[in-house]
Order: sequence, then structure tokens, then C-alpha cells
Amino acid sequence: MNTQALPRKVRPGPQSRYRSFPVIGPVLDDMLVWFRRQGYAESTIGNYLTAAGPLFRWLRKRRGPALRGLSQRDLTAAHDYFRKRRVDVTTASRAFARFLAEYRLISVERPEPPSRSERQLQLFGAYLHEVRGLAPASVIGQQVRLRPFLQFLKLDQRPFAIHRLKPDQIEAFLRQSSKTNNRFSLQHIVSSLRAFLRHQHAQGVLREPLYQRIDTARTYRLEQLPRALPWEQVTALLRSIDRSAPGALRDFTVLYLAVRYGLRSSELVHLTLDDIDWRAGTLSRHLCQPEENLSEAGRILLAISSGSHTRTA
Repeated sequence: MNTQALPRKVRPGPQSRYRSFPVIGPVLDDMLVWFRRQGYAESTIGNYLTAAGPLFRWLRKRRGPALRGLSQRDLTAAHDYFRKRRVDVTTASRAFARFLAEYRLISVERPEPPSRSERQLQLFGAYLHEVRGLAPASVIGQQVRLRPFLQFLKLDQRPFAIHRLKPDQIEAFLRQSSKTNNRFSLQHIVSSLRAFLRHQHAQGVLREPLYQRIDTARTYRLEQLPRALPWEQVTALLRSIDRSAPGALRDFTVLYLAVRYGLRSSELVHLTLDDIDWRAGTLSRHLCQPEENLSEAGRILLAISSGSHTRTA
């Protein structure tokens, strides 16, 4: 195999830490060839190898150092664990699972048949995508909002719950939903519920057009806080923070990253020092695009980590 085509960090021999990983280490070259055959870019392959470290450390805690009996279920559990913690590890776990399953290096369990509720959600999702032309993200949103309604009806235990649906059941569900959702969220729930009931009526499952009996929660213009502050107020807020104290410097850095580079709250919460390339002044790919230069933010974070509290321009 032409080793020049491999990512720079992967070299033949035991000195490569990637080859010491369980399961994928002995077949690393085959896995790299498989990745390229699937059309993955070299940068993506490099990101997957970097994410293999935390992924296999987590799997070793679950299955032991040798990872004996590693299965598709373990990688699915890793995917669920890292989904809100490390996006790069989540995507890498899915790619590793595909490779290991194709090469029969892990046991692939036969999936359990979907429940009656999940089957109903799948059919509804197919209708939204194929007939109404909704985007996949919109379809998932509709399914997420509809799932509590099917659970409220106990569809898995009552096969004819939808056939025998009554208006007072719909009202009871909406009253229950109003306890945990504001009126704006309730509007989306009503919209998804109407679409589902309209589809059930068109299919002949419901005799009456119950979707016509649902009232939408009323909202008013300008009743919410503005979605964005004027830039003058934002800059005044940043200037008002005294950066001479470590805690205040941290607060300034968090606000600065959110304001100037558009990092979301979830990205800020999970940001660690390992995500920052101090020399290049950039954040790792799973947080932002590589061309986003964070040299000033990098200096601020470097000052925090080194204990220096010098003001930055």
C-alpha cells in the first residue's frame, strides 16, 4: 500500500498510536482504503482518526480494555452519549460502525420491529417528505411534536386509538401540553397535530375532519423580547466588563465568542482548551469553519489558561 497517500500522522509500525487501538488498529490500512472508497475527504478521515481516541476510551470503560464482544449496540450507545458532547466523535462513531459491520468485525444485532407508534410516525414522515415535499429536518420536527400525542393515546397498547379518537381527547392533550409549552411552542404542536389528523382523515382512518376543530393558540406581535440587541448595546456590554479578574475575563471571553464569531450556547458550554490551536489561533473543525480566525479570542483564552490577566486590545 502506498503510505504516502495516508494522512501524515498515520505511519507503518508500532510507533503509531492509531495502530495500537483495539479493533481498528490491526485493520487500519484496510479501513483507510474503505474510507477513500466511500468518498471521504482526507481532512474528514483525519478528523475521524483524531476522534477515535475519546471514542475508544469510552468504549473500553463500557466493554473492557480488549473490547471483547463489541457490538453495533455499543457504537450506538457511544453515538447517543457523544451526541450533545462531541459532534466530531458522534459522526466518527457512525462511520466506524459502518466499516466494522461491513467487515464483520462487530456483531450486528437484528433491529427490533418498530412499535405501533413508531410505525405510525414513519408513515407520517414518508407522507410529509414524498407528498408534501418537506425537508428532512422539518419532517423530524413534525415527528418529534407528534410523538407525545401518540403516547398520550397509548397507541402501542390500543391499536384502534386513532380510529376511535374523540375531540375531547384532543382537548385533553392540548391542555396537558400547555403546562410545559408556551403559546409559541403550542402553535407548532397544533400545526403538526392538524397535519397528522388531516392525513388520517384523507386515508379514511378518521370519519370526521377533527383537524378542523382545533384552535390555534393566540399570540401577539411584539410580545416577546427582541431576537437581537442593537450593536451599540452589545459593544457597551463588552466594554463594561472589568477584565482584570479571572472570572470577569472568562465572562468576557464567552460573550466575545458568541458575539464576534457566532458560537452557540451548546458550543460554548462544551468548549475545552483542547479545542483551541494556540499557535494558529483557531478553533477545531467541529466548532466552527477552519477559515474563522480567532487569534484575539485565542489570546484571551491563552491568558486564562496561563493565569495572566493582561487586558487585550
